Amino acid sequence: MQRIQERYGLKSRYDGVRETGSDREIAQLLGISTETVHERAQTQALKGIRLNDRCEYL
Repeated sequence: MQRIQERYGLKSRYDGVRETGSDREIAQLLGISTETVHERAQTQALKGIRLNDRCEYL
């Protein structure tokens, strides 16, 4: 996979998703707490992209 990324100049999944912002950055941007960001993501008021199997979202 890494060879394909390097050959075609593609970003890794993490880097591509990371550009959207972390929960802290989203909270700061919206003027709410990170807990509220998590609550709204669970109720699908905010869309999060699952990053890994540890239930971390971006």
